[in-house]
Amino acid sequence: MQTVLSLHQIEQQRLQLKSVIEEGLTKFDLVGRMHAAGRERILLLQRMFLTADPFEREALREAFSRQAELFIQARQALLRLPLNAEERLLLDRQGALSRQFHAIHLRVLEHLDTGAEHEAERLLSEALLPTQYAVLATLSELYDLQQRNARGIWVRSDRLQHEARRLLLAVAAMVLLTGLTVAYFVFRRIRTASLARERLATYDALTGLPNRLLIQRLIGQSIARAQRQQRKFALMFVDLDRFKAVNDSLGHKAGDLLLIEVASRLRRSVRASDTVGRLAGDEFVVLLDDVHNAADVLAVAEKIRTSVQEPMTIFDRDVQVGASIGIALYPEHGRDAEELLRHADAAMYRVKGEGRNGYRLCEAQRGVD
Repeated sequence: MQTVLSLHQIEQQRLQLKSVIEEGLTKFDLVGRMHAAGRERILLLQRMFLTADPFEREALREAFSRQAELFIQARQALLRLPLNAEERLLLDRQGALSRQFHAIHLRVLEHLDTGAEHEAERLLSEALLPTQYAVLATLSELYDLQQRNARGIWVRSDRLQHEARRLLLAVAAMVLLTGLTVAYFVFRRIRTASLARERLATYDALTGLPNRLLIQRLIGQSIARAQRQQRKFALMFVDLDRFKAVNDSLGHKAGDLLLIEVASRLRRSVRASDTVGRLAGDEFVVLLDDVHNAADVLAVAEKIRTSVQEPMTIFDRDVQVGASIGIALYPEHGRDAEELLRHADAAMYRVKGEGRNGYRLCEAQRGVD
């Protein structure tokens, strides 16, 4: 009887863990949306200073306001979820930085409207952009915190599975003469739940691709393999162009279908031994193991760019997006996952600034931004 009660308690803990995992995935998604909207706002601000056309500048302002609304909606949804003290502290810091950003932003727009473009550009470079980068850095800390929480959930899940195995052995001993079938089905149920928890913690729920947590682990494995075999590998940071326009015009369901199709195209564009993952929002990572030279990597980048920009049909509408791709090579551009991702991300931003829908190899040397 005691063993049966213990199994019941384990089942209750399993259900609680499932709820925590689902809550964690929701937080991952909302933080990712905030980060993507923040990055888009940086690009829109930079484009405002590159155009002298007042109509285009007004359109960019409207796009900037839409991204601000998406950012606020995701933040409000995140605040409605249960938050621990560290999560709330990071969100409070982000809120203070965002209010500071808004105040400076109004001053920049005022200078632009009065023709004081030199003063507006000075405020942009010295105050506005650094403040927004601080917002993004705080969101990255929040994302890292979610990853640490996910690892903690995984440890709890592993302990729960170990306890379940121990109790099942006791159950099997008690019911051996009356039938081992019951124990088999209970074990299979717990094993299935364990595998499901593992997949939820390491794979993107929408596309089925490795998520940020698993990607960093896989990059670490590639580094160890490359060091052992004295080989190179490449890391691509892929950010979709015009994805927000699809979301705004057709809705989030259409955006989800687009992301699923892009994930499929990315997998078809690389070898079976390569890895495609989704970081957050419309950001993907491609990991090319065992590359010989930069020319081979650029050929794959062109294949990806061509594949992604091919039109697709969603809800009976023809939709077309592009891909801005930043590339970092190991070991030239970094010795760890964080440094490689940072340099690939910086190269992607340069592609965005040069007109989007292209690719660029990181120009930084290892250890140099």
